[in-house]
Amino acid sequence: MSHMLSAEELKQAWSRELSHHFANLATHVSRETGNQDIPQEQLLAILDESEVWQKLEIHCMRILEANKAFNLVSRRSPEAQIRDNALDGLILGCALHRVSRETGKLLLLDAGSGSGVPGVPAMFVIETFVPQSQHRLLMIDSHRMKQEFLCDLIDLFDSGKAQVFRGRLENPVLSGLCKEFGPDHHWILSSKALARLDKTLKWIRNLGPDLDELLLVKGPAVLDEIDKGLIEKEGLELRGLYRFNSSLRNTYLLRLTRR
Repeated sequence: MSHMLSAEELKQAWSRELSHHFANLATHVSRETGNQDIPQEQLLAILDESEVWQKLEIHCMRILEANKAFNLVSRRSPEAQIRDNALDGLILGCALHRVSRETGKLLLLDAGSGSGVPGVPAMFVIETFVPQSQHRLLMIDSHRMKQEFLCDLIDLFDSGKAQVFRGRLENPVLSGLCKEFGPDHHWILSSKALARLDKTLKWIRNLGPDLDELLLVKGPAVLDEIDKGLIEKEGLELRGLYRFNSSLRNTYLLRLTRR
């Protein structure tokens, strides 16, 4: 078993990143984009939840094994990439848990899910906070081999909590599936490195007003992608841009809500 991807090592890596984040909270953030650092209590809450780390280890090891047959991550330093992607998913999960306290049941649409990030780790987090919740995960991918891999992840969740959509985000069939899978849920779209924001907004038009908000994992380039005029034209508003100060990079969560 890879030492870097063991439950204990993943937990220690998360702890190290938290320490770095809190040591750099004084870093300037722009008021123009509504930036704010993710509240400390969200990030600390899962540190001692052992079930998260055990499930995350299984997920990461499945990615590593499948990556030998086809590319889920780059073949260069795959363990480090898998770990870092998983940690980004945990950041998303902390933010989603806060949203769920405001909105109730969530249907998380993980677009371009690929190896199951960021949606799978995020769901581990919010399911740990509320084990008997009715939150649901719909993993979306258009690549056949990735679809098969995602189907193999469904057993990590309780029955009926996760599904795979075999198609593209802009497929008009997707809206009907979401209505069946989460008829009275708060729909949230997540993604990591899917596309520029303008393309993502174009692709989600078929989901219409039923898509309540977007919570996207982004890199620093997101600062150049934000166009408030375009966001408002699509019937959305910029709710916030949350920054997590990693030791290797800054991860941003862009939150857009329905107007």
